[in-house]
Amino acid sequence: MTKVNPNADLLRHGVRSFFDWLFRIRTPGIQLIRGGLFLFTILLLGWVFDISIPTENGPLTLSLKTADTVPQTLINLAYFVAVAALVSGFLWELHRYFTDVKNHQRRKVIAVELRGLRDSPGVPVSGAVPKTVNGRREQVLIDLRDHIIDGRVSNPDAAVSKVNLLPALIRSHVAGLDREDAVIAFGGLAPVPFTFLAGVLLDDEEKVIALDWDRNKSQWRTLDAFDDGLRFSTKQPNINPGSEVALAVSVSYLVDRAGIESSLGILPIVEMTLESGNTDCHWSEVKQQALGQQFLSKLIELANIGVSKIHLFIAAQSSVTFRFGRLYDKRNLPSLRVYQYQRSQVPAFPWSLEMPVAGSNEAKVVQTQ
Repeated sequence: MTKVNPNADLLRHGVRSFFDWLFRIRTPGIQLIRGGLFLFTILLLGWVFDISIPTENGPLTLSLKTADTVPQTLINLAYFVAVAALVSGFLWELHRYFTDVKNHQRRKVIAVELRGLRDSPGVPVSGAVPKTVNGRREQVLIDLRDHIIDGRVSNPDAAVSKVNLLPALIRSHVAGLDREDAVIAFGGLAPVPFTFLAGVLLDDEEKVIALDWDRNKSQWRTLDAFDDGLRFSTKQPNINPGSEVALAVSVSYLVDRAGIESSLGILPIVEMTLESGNTDCHWSEVKQQALGQQFLSKLIELANIGVSKIHLFIAAQSSVTFRFGRLYDKRNLPSLRVYQYQRSQVPAFPWSLEMPVAGSNEAKVVQTQ
């Protein structure tokens, strides 16, 4: 059995890290260092290129010697340029490094995790925030699992009281910071109404990074996939001004239309359905932005018709639900209830959260009659 030398492994790691730093990073400082090293390599070889290739008819010699033909003044100038590039690049990188350290110490990344499903991972969201986002990582965990038994929310009132604390918790972490020095990262595995509420409560935050849980890879993940171009198709009946409507938004699964009718009775149902929707159709930031714009446009359209209240039913991934919550205009759109789905219950949507919009100051639980 071959014995592994830890010193050799450490040396290989150091050399590999150096070359990664030198050739993969593309900052101006590194570009100057590369140029200086390239010029130095040519100068240190003495401006000599001499290769002999053996052939049947004797050696074939390729030779380039410029050391005797290039003026010494030009060579000295080249040495000066090489040294200047190396020194300038090194100082530039040194300045960038200390600037990044200073920014990292000043800035904060507040990783908000809404943990509410029984199979919720124990991996913190903070560890999945991209390293390109500078700032000290701080975790804000809202754990709702005490109020969820076998997938059913046993005490929605107690759970919503925890989610309502989210703005205050974030303020305590960013107190004393300038707005540009705070970034919020959100990840959650929780019932739809609570995730949507988190979005509503964070709608005024400028810098929010949404992450989602990849069940196949068992890890938090950013929205880094390509846009497949698929969008919502919409079905809408005639709606009278002043009426209430049900809005069914299907992204990952189809919303249970029969369950809506059994829960609300006769109401016009507007349907927004993502064709070919599935549990992995949401990993593109560009696609989510487009779907969000369609969602907001439909809400504005309903408001312009004169709809008095929207009953919202969403079957979507956490990051999509959170985004839609952030997009809901609390001042100009109608009052809103977001419903919880329980397939085995009658009615199938036993309760909803009335959102803090349209003059309502705090979210509250409404039991379905």
